[in-house]
Amino acid sequence: MRKCPACDAPYTVLDALCPQCGRELPAPYEGYDGAPAHPESDAINADAVLAAIVNDDMPESTVILSGAEVMLGDATYPRGAVVVADGKITEVLNFPITDPDSSATFVDLSGMLLAAGFVNMSPALPAAPVTPAAFTAMAVNAAAGGVTTLMPRIAPRSTAELAAALDAFRAALSTPAPGARLAGLRVETPFHAPALGGLALDDPAAREMLPLIIEHSDIVRIVTLAPELPSAYELLHRLREAGILVSLGASEAEYEDALEALEAGATHVTRLFEQMPPLQPLAPGLAGAALERDELFVEFTCDAAVIHPAIISTVISAKGAERALPAAPDGEPLTAVRMLVEDVGWDVGEALSMLAATPALCLGGANFGALQVGAVADLVILDPELHPVATLVGGGTVWQRG
Repeated sequence: MRKCPACDAPYTVLDALCPQCGRELPAPYEGYDGAPAHPESDAINADAVLAAIVNDDMPESTVILSGAEVMLGDATYPRGAVVVADGKITEVLNFPITDPDSSATFVDLSGMLLAAGFVNMSPALPAAPVTPAAFTAMAVNAAAGGVTTLMPRIAPRSTAELAAALDAFRAALSTPAPGARLAGLRVETPFHAPALGGLALDDPAAREMLPLIIEHSDIVRIVTLAPELPSAYELLHRLREAGILVSLGASEAEYEDALEALEAGATHVTRLFEQMPPLQPLAPGLAGAALERDELFVEFTCDAAVIHPAIISTVISAKGAERALPAAPDGEPLTAVRMLVEDVGWDVGEALSMLAATPALCLGGANFGALQVGAVADLVILDPELHPVATLVGGGTVWQRG
């Protein structure tokens, strides 16, 4: 990466001025959105950019992905290029570049789509027994669907089940395989409303599971909680103090219960409209609070048999793409993307972003889930029919279509 000649701060070819000291930077930066453009000299600009990227300081690991439609969420470069070095994105260009005579690996992606890899927060772990191999296989299989970050969902019914799952997950982390990155566990069931399959908070199993969850807060990322349960707010505070995110769901909560939980630190709603009272004009309940409050990330199932496409469109419009978390019934993000595009009529770029950037934001990720300079190079290459061609995690290919 280039450095400012005045203050030595790093900058990219997208910057006309130094982001630290404000000094005018050496060309090239022309030809980008928001910078001086000279269409008649595009070829010269492209060559200049390439010369700036390919130099003696270029890491041997540099990969140039050129010619694809680069999907940036609410924007698209019809034919762009992305440069990856040492596992991170170093350049995002709005024009393709040619194969340089260098040690860089050049990949021509003409006719393909290039997007941030999917962050899947909703897949359920297959049936018992829960073993390290089960988590590893899940990560490997997920990569074939374009998933680069995976958070399996477990629903333990006893302390023994929970302990076994936690031990198996930790063992899987110590023996990584070429697949999606395992980002932690999502724990459901213990703190659901009893009428919806949960355990009463005075149940011995529930009392035993809470300290076990907190003890493993480095790998438990999200816990689903029914906010109307007795002592729910004390429980919520303990989870948040341990750094665990709290999602509201499997609940019979009234609107006021949901607002109190939000004030106590809840950030997320699990499967909107499912396992919760219906939204009513005089009884908005958890669903109404989820739609009203901008702070809450809201997960919903992309399945016309569960939620009508018009309602899905309304949910996204209410929350914005930055808080809407589509989940596919089969656990495959691309199933949700196709439903959003084909049935709901949503823009493909925003649909892809809601399966990558939005869950990354929900998890507090600042350097993954987005196709931008400085982000981890977690990428998915798709054909025009939205079928995966290859998946990259940290710049390395972990899956490619045969």
